[in-house]
Amino acid sequence: MVRGGSLPRADLLELGFTPRQIQYRVSRGIWTVVRRGVYQIVHPRDRRDVMRAVVSSWAQAVVSHESAAELHEIPYVPAHDLVIISNHSRTTHDYPGVDVRRTHDLDEWHITSVDDIRVTTVARTVVDLAAARSPSHIGTIVDRLVSDGRLETVELEAVLKATGRRGKPGTTTMRKVLERRIGGDHSASVLERKGRALIARAGLPSPISEFPIPWSPGRRFDDAYPLLRIAIEWDSKRFHGQVASFEADRMRDRDAAIHGWVVVRFTWDDVHNHPNRVVETITALLAA
Repeated sequence: MVRGGSLPRADLLELGFTPRQIQYRVSRGIWTVVRRGVYQIVHPRDRRDVMRAVVSSWAQAVVSHESAAELHEIPYVPAHDLVIISNHSRTTHDYPGVDVRRTHDLDEWHITSVDDIRVTTVARTVVDLAAARSPSHIGTIVDRLVSDGRLETVELEAVLKATGRRGKPGTTTMRKVLERRIGGDHSASVLERKGRALIARAGLPSPISEFPIPWSPGRRFDDAYPLLRIAIEWDSKRFHGQVASFEADRMRDRDAAIHGWVVVRFTWDDVHNHPNRVVETITALLAA
C-alpha cells in the first residue's frame, strides 16, 4: 500500500520493480527520493499524507507537538508551517517539509493512532506544547480538553512524572498548571487517583482508601472493602518496579489469602488502556 504517496525500496522490490526500473524513474523525475531508500511515487494530497509517509517509513517516528494537536483537533493551537515528527534521539533522519524533533523519553503509552497515523496522545501532546507556551495558555487548553471529556489531569501528571526534569523546557509550566488544578489527595499516586475516579464513574460502591491491614496495622491497602475482605492495590511499579518491592507485595498477597482476603492488583495499563476490564473485575468480586 502506498502510504502518503511514498514507498520504501524493499516494498517496491517486493512489488516486482527491479533496481534498474527504480533508478530509471528517479533519473527521469517520475519518482523523487525523499530520503535514502524511500521514494515518493505519488504527490501527497495534503498534510496528513505527509504524516503517513513519514511515520510509515520510520519505525520509531510519531507525529507530535503542533502537528499532533492538529490531528487531535486540540483548540487554541495554530498549525505549524511544517509537519512536526518526533523520533528517537539516536536517529539522524531528515525528510522534506518535516521538522524532526529528537527525543529519548517517548514511551509506548505516550503513543496512539488517529486516522491510522501514529501520533502522541493528547496528554503527551499538551506536555510537549508546554515547552513553548505560557502557563495561562496551556491552562486554557487543559481546561477546555477536560471540560470536553477528552483529557484527565491525572494523565498529564503521569506524563510529566515520566518526562519532566529540571531544565527541560515545559516542565515548570506544566507543574504550575497542574498545581492549580489537582487539589486534595496529593499523597495518593497518579494511578490511585485515576483508579478511584474510574470506580466512582462506574457507580460502584466507594472503597475505603488507605485501609489498615488487620493483621499488620502498620501497613495499609491502597483501597479495601473490609466487610467483603476485598483489597485493591494500584500497582504503579509499571514505572519504577524493583525486585524487592515485587517480592514484598507477593508476600503480602499470601498473608492476605491466609486471612481470607482477596487482593486484586491493577497496573497503569489496566486502568489507562483497559478500564472496562477493571470495572468488570471489581463488579464480579463485589457480586461474589
